Formats: sequence, C-alpha cells, structure tokens
Amino acid sequence: MCKAEGGVRPEAILAYPPREKRLVNAWAADHTTNVAGGRPLMAFDMRENAYHMDYNSNAGANVDNFMHSIGWDVPAKLYAAYAKQT
Repeated sequence: MCKAEGGVRPEAILAYPPREKRLVNAWAADHTTNVAGGRPLMAFDMRENAYHMDYNSNAGANVDNFMHSIGWDVPAKLYAAYAKQT
C-alpha cells in the first residue's frame, strides 16, 4: 500500500500503544500524528520531497530501499523497553 500511495500519505509509523500491548502500523498526516497513546518505534516519510531527488516519481523504489535498509536493533530495543514499562 505504501508503494501505491507515495506522495499522498506522508508518513507510516510503527508504534506500541501500551494499553493494547501490541505493535500497530498507522498512517500519519504529518509529524505530529501518532496512534493515541502510542509510543513510536519507527517512522517512514513518504512525502514526495523525501524521495524525489533520489527516486524521481518512483515511490516503490524508495519503499524497497527503506525496507532493505532497516536496522531493526533500535526499534527492537525501544519495543523491549516500552513492553517492560507496561
């Protein structure tokens, strides 16, 4: 879905809402939006200006590169810390 909506939906956020005790993927209208009560683990900016210089209008290539480049150690540490607090 992220590939199809490049430039339309600005950000995708992986968050941990402590009340739900699970990970949630959410779309964000801007950098101030998050899942209610959620603690962000990772965000991916899909605004056109975030990838246009490198990928032109090829949002799919931007998504592929992002998915290939994710370093899961930081989100994993955040998740472990957030899960312990609840």
